[in-house]
Amino acid sequence: MDVAVIGGGVIGLLSALRLAQRGHSVRVVERGEPGREASWAAAGILGAQAEAKAKGPFLELCLRSRELYPALAEELGDIGFSRCGVLRLAFTEEEAEQIREQQAWQSGAGLRAELVHHPGARLALWQPDDGVVDNRKLTLALRSALDGARVPVLRARAVRLRFGRDALEAVETEREVLPTRRAVVAAGAWSAEIGGSGIATDELAPVRGQMIAYHAPPPASVVFGGGGYAVPRPGRVLVGATMEREGFDRRTTPEGLAWLREVAARLLPELAALQPAEHWAGLRPASRDGLPLLGRTLPGVVVATGHHRNGILLAPATAELVVQLVEGASPELRAFAPGRFQEAGVASPT
Repeated sequence: MDVAVIGGGVIGLLSALRLAQRGHSVRVVERGEPGREASWAAAGILGAQAEAKAKGPFLELCLRSRELYPALAEELGDIGFSRCGVLRLAFTEEEAEQIREQQAWQSGAGLRAELVHHPGARLALWQPDDGVVDNRKLTLALRSALDGARVPVLRARAVRLRFGRDALEAVETEREVLPTRRAVVAAGAWSAEIGGSGIATDELAPVRGQMIAYHAPPPASVVFGGGGYAVPRPGRVLVGATMEREGFDRRTTPEGLAWLREVAARLLPELAALQPAEHWAGLRPASRDGLPLLGRTLPGVVVATGHHRNGILLAPATAELVVQLVEGASPELRAFAPGRFQEAGVASPT
């Protein structure tokens, strides 16, 4: 085995596929059912502009990844990709001022963002180039593509990376030792628990996100506002998502359900009279500053985690960077360097 990819979410699966397409002998090591953690629980929003707060490396990474999605959809088949746009609603003057500021800097950066009127909201911002993908279809398509590329997926929990003479020698799982010269750590919220990953335990934490779904006519676009969002799916509307630091607890709660129903009614009043058809939760991997952890740590080790609420959006660009890092290139990743917290003394968010 040339490369072991630890983690079977969208980022790990797509990274493994891209490495295999480059001729590497790859194996995916996944502790659970591939694609069934944060990748399955996500909303699939491709909100490169919706999520960005300012110009900089994060926006550039988001835009690059959004740009890669049409080709990825053509390659994989039906993954529910749609450039449906994002509509951000402001219900207070403070929110209205925030979207005015976002529209101003994004228009100044050459991005399409237009202030529009919307019934029931004080002001709205229309970002037509953002969109959605069906994250569950995406994970299944990636599994199929890996099968076609003959990339094995080992169902096992990676415990630690073994080193010898300043080089990576193997990935140790709970059952066996897998010799390998290089490893990609893409295990989401569990990445820091792998010994030898080079990720300190205080650099990464799980953030629970609860979501609900309604059987109802979907909106024409993604709708943000009221602290949450509504996402169109054929015959369904997804509504999310809470942001809870409760460790590795994936349980849903009555409080979360109540809040999500309030968000749903605020964004799409016709949902107020309906009962949600589903309620679920996932664990996002969040770094201390909310930005991804991307780069090399120890010899032979590449880290690709900490994407928080943008893992689906950032998967194509992350896989592109993983290939470069594994093959010895040095892309400019200072903003996402895994060791940046120790170097800069970044405090944990409160």
